Amino acid sequence: MTNKENFEIIYKEYAPAIGKLCLSYTIDRDNAEDLIQETFITAWKKLDSFRYNAKLSTWV
Repeated sequence: MTNKENFEIIYKEYAPAIGKLCLSYTIDRDNAEDLIQETFITAWKKLDSFRYNAKLSTWV
């Protein structure tokens, strides 16, 4: 499976929970969307560093 395919799976699985968490940090939906985007940009850049020492949800 490619990094892109892995990332798509991660995004679909965790975006709702990350979205709720980000919205809890700020009541502004636009700021929450920015936080979600930054979270997944970082996840994409660091995907190769995931070593399965923890749950994927913890890593994300």
